[in-house]
Amino acid sequence: MRSVSVIERVVKLAEKKELHCAVIDDDKEFLLLMESFLAKLGIHITCTDDGRDILHKHQDSPFDVLFVGWDCKKMSGKNFLDKLAKMENLPSIIIVFNEGNFSLQTKVEIKCFLFKPFGAERIIRCLNKALGESHGHC
Repeated sequence: MRSVSVIERVVKLAEKKELHCAVIDDDKEFLLLMESFLAKLGIHITCTDDGRDILHKHQDSPFDVLFVGWDCKKMSGKNFLDKLAKMENLPSIIIVFNEGNFSLQTKVEIKCFLFKPFGAERIIRCLNKALGESHGHC
């Protein structure tokens, strides 16, 4: 019997649950890469350089997974998480990208950290962890 790959597990979860993810980052090329990669996995994806867009959309249609750029210029990751923590429909997962040093004090649970640069395998491992499919360090 063939073992199921990590990517196959994420794809099956995406198909079964119709996952909706948001990516917030002020690097336009990075947003395009993430949008393309996650869409190929069957994940519904919303990308923006402004966390305020995601906060408004999240109220109407909650996201399953949030990828949050920590050092965004329009709204920092910390500001975003502080505002998100006050909302009723909190997503069960938050994944934060970090570029360098940061101070993390938030009321929102963070499942996984990704430090730029990273590859597709790290994204898949973090998605697995965020979706409860694996435990430990991603």
